[in-house]
Amino acid sequence: MKNTSIIMGRSFPNKALMRTILMLPVCWSMMLQAQERFTVAGRNITVSTFNREIEKMLDETGIPAVSLAVIDNNKIVFSNAYGYKNLPEKQRVDKNTIFEAASLSKSFLVYAVFKLVDEGKFDLDKPMHEYMDPGPPLKYDPRHKAITPRMILSHTSGIENWRWENNRDSLEILSNPGEKFVYSGTGYNYMAEAIGLMLGEPYEKYIERMVIKPLKLRRSYVMFETRDGKETPSNFALGHDAFGNPHDKWKNTEAVPSSANIVTAEDYARLIIATFDGKHLSAKSIRDILQPISKMDKDMPYYYGAGFEVFYLGKDTLIAHSGSNPGFKGHVFYSVVNKRGFVFLTNSERGKLITTRLSRMTAGFDIDHYYIPFYPDQYPSKAIDVLKIYRDQGATAMFQTITQWKQEGKLDIKTLNEVARVFIDHDRAISSKLLYMAVRLFPPSAETHYRLGDLYKNETQYDSAFKNYTKARALDPALPDIDQALKHCSEMMADARRREALIVSVVPNESATIQAEDYNTMKGIAMEKTADAGGGQNVGFIETGDWMDYRINVRAAGTYAVSFRVASFNGGSQIQLRSADDILATVDVPATAGWQTWTTLTADVTLPAGEQTLRLFTTNGGFNINWLRLTASEGAKPK
Repeated sequence: MKNTSIIMGRSFPNKALMRTILMLPVCWSMMLQAQERFTVAGRNITVSTFNREIEKMLDETGIPAVSLAVIDNNKIVFSNAYGYKNLPEKQRVDKNTIFEAASLSKSFLVYAVFKLVDEGKFDLDKPMHEYMDPGPPLKYDPRHKAITPRMILSHTSGIENWRWENNRDSLEILSNPGEKFVYSGTGYNYMAEAIGLMLGEPYEKYIERMVIKPLKLRRSYVMFETRDGKETPSNFALGHDAFGNPHDKWKNTEAVPSSANIVTAEDYARLIIATFDGKHLSAKSIRDILQPISKMDKDMPYYYGAGFEVFYLGKDTLIAHSGSNPGFKGHVFYSVVNKRGFVFLTNSERGKLITTRLSRMTAGFDIDHYYIPFYPDQYPSKAIDVLKIYRDQGATAMFQTITQWKQEGKLDIKTLNEVARVFIDHDRAISSKLLYMAVRLFPPSAETHYRLGDLYKNETQYDSAFKNYTKARALDPALPDIDQALKHCSEMMADARRREALIVSVVPNESATIQAEDYNTMKGIAMEKTADAGGGQNVGFIETGDWMDYRINVRAAGTYAVSFRVASFNGGSQIQLRSADDILATVDVPATAGWQTWTTLTADVTLPAGEQTLRLFTTNGGFNINWLRLTASEGAKPK
């Protein structure tokens, strides 16, 4: 009550101070009123006009929502959120709605690393293995001893991005440490864990202590938690695909330092300001961050430093970083020289469409020559207009518009290629129609044949994919990733030829075991090392609609017991065993408390004699399978 008595009593030194105190509620009310203007890059911007343009841009691109912050003179001069966190349900976002930061999450670790460097607790050039033993996945390669924190920060450690991208049994070092740029989220996770070991506290604790609390990042989280029966955070955006369909929310209950933080654009902007304002990190640390390490483009002054992309626009130095999780896209651009920039986070696969327009609307950076080679479709564009017609009116209206534009001379092959690319994972029939329209209407295009290659590859039609990739390479030998695409198709065609010959004989009075990975054809699955008895591999990452075909030769018709060796962390999965259009058996997969905790399920089926194909079809995904086994049922003899 001491403070209350002072305010309400007679302790004021003069009447002027009393008037000041009494005016505080009025001033606070004025501060809470809607911001009318802000200034950035010397331009005075009217908020209402600015907001209308953002809303118009979201409507035309189909991006459900964006969280935006604008920096000028190292201050956040404007921030806002627009649109819907769940588009079909029309749930509006607000300034406190958090978005997945995706790879922008790395900036939290970058800041913490350089704080530790400034405190003399962390050495950027000390080998990582001296901070923490990396364990068997990486230790098998002696080159791991050369990897340093600076290499991890600049993505030059050589460590692959994610373990499942190449050999699942190990964490591969794809190039000699320090030799070249190899983007690696796993490298950041390794460093975060090593720092936790050094400090004696996990990532979530030291990031809270070193970054979130001191910088007053009130809407930044590293994971979802339940506190007193209430989930935190609760005000979050859902990710959406390119057509506005929401994804199920990934709620990570463990920290993933490279990609799983959830924030607002305003909080992330505060982090960027603190990283470069000279008040929180030393001048030497800032120079280390900005020091170019890897040249990212042979023609442009574009590099990667210790934590950020670095590029030069005249006398200006910009840092940049992007984030990309399924259904979430974001970006930051910041001028170290002029102390201004912008941050945006979206909940859409198409979120980066608005990057160059936002740059012009806010910080005034001319980033087109840097950005468009990587993300060529930028708002506004004809492809964006075509896709809006599809969203609003459907496929028929879209193709009518395309035909009309062709007749009027307004259609170009770039538009067809871009729209087809967006449809590849949504409606392959539409994508195919658009690409063959491009082949028919325009001169040969490397991009068109590259997209046709992608289309056929996704359908596992590797022969057709290879033919189109070959045409694409002939038209443009410098096409990015074309050699890798051709190599992959060659390997898959060889594998398909090997699998065509696979057939298992089912003989009376004997068990016939089929290893799950020995399918003839499949859709959607992948393989991994198994911990089940016998070792080898199991089929995993199985989602609803995935399937595997197995060719068998049944020597005698009869009733057989089919056993399925399965594991499922969560359970609730279901398998159907099919033959042509017939469902032979349906098996529910229970929770086994682990992805490598195995159980055997059995069902009886009746099989005719002769060669036939069994399809293992997933009606509800979320399980692994190691093998299936056919045995004559007890008490029943093959006929």
